[in-house]
Amino acid sequence: MTFYAWLAKQGKRDDPVGALARDVMRDANFPKRAPLRRQVRYLRSQLYFSEGKTALLQMVLEYREYCRAYHWVVRSSLRGPACI
Repeated sequence: MTFYAWLAKQGKRDDPVGALARDVMRDANFPKRAPLRRQVRYLRSQLYFSEGKTALLQMVLEYREYCRAYHWVVRSSLRGPACI
């Protein structure tokens, strides 16, 4: 599952990760097919408050844990980052 697809599923959460996921879904400039590292760099450049940066860190950690739970590896491909 790509990071973007995973984010789309987090939008219903009532916490900072869910709020950030909703913001990402509304951001027309978010690099949906870019490698995870570039996506995170983009998000960091858009966040100005420590609460948002903390939510981003939590988001990435949860995505990696989601991948590990299914014994997937987070890797970048031509179609974007994904758990494979």
